[in-house]
Amino acid sequence: MPVIHVLLAISLAQQFQQDAKILASDRMEGRGLGTQGIERAADWIEGQLRATLKPAFRDSYRQPFRVKTGVALADGNRLASVDDKDWTPLGMSSSAPFHGQLAFVGYGIAAPPLNYDDFAGIDLKGKVALMLRYEP
Repeated sequence: MPVIHVLLAISLAQQFQQDAKILASDRMEGRGLGTQGIERAADWIEGQLRATLKPAFRDSYRQPFRVKTGVALADGNRLASVDDKDWTPLGMSSSAPFHGQLAFVGYGIAAPPLNYDDFAGIDLKGKVALMLRYEP
C-alpha cells in the first residue's frame, strides 16, 4: 500500500476516534430521547454535514420522524395473574385494547445454527407472545 494511502487511513481513523469521543462524551448525556444532549449531538452532526455536503431534505440536514416515548401502564392495562410492577408495554406497542391467551417465549430467540429456538413447540396463532427483554 502506498505511503499516502497509509497516512490517509491513519488520519481517517484518528478523525473517527475523535468524532466518537465527542458523541460519547458526558456533554451529550447519552443522547437519550428528549434530552438536551441529543439536540447537542444533532447540532454537532449537522455542523459536520454542512462542512462538506448539501442538504438532503429540502433545505435541511434533518429528517423529521415520530418516536413513541414515555410508555407506561395506564388505567385498564393489566395481565391476568401478573403483578403490575412485573411488566410494562414496550415503546413499539400499539395503543389499542387487545386480549388473548399468553404464550411465554423466553427471550424470543431463534438461532438455528446454535440449535436454539425459544419458539420451538409453541403455537402463537391467536395468542399474545410474552417475552423477556435484553438477552440471556
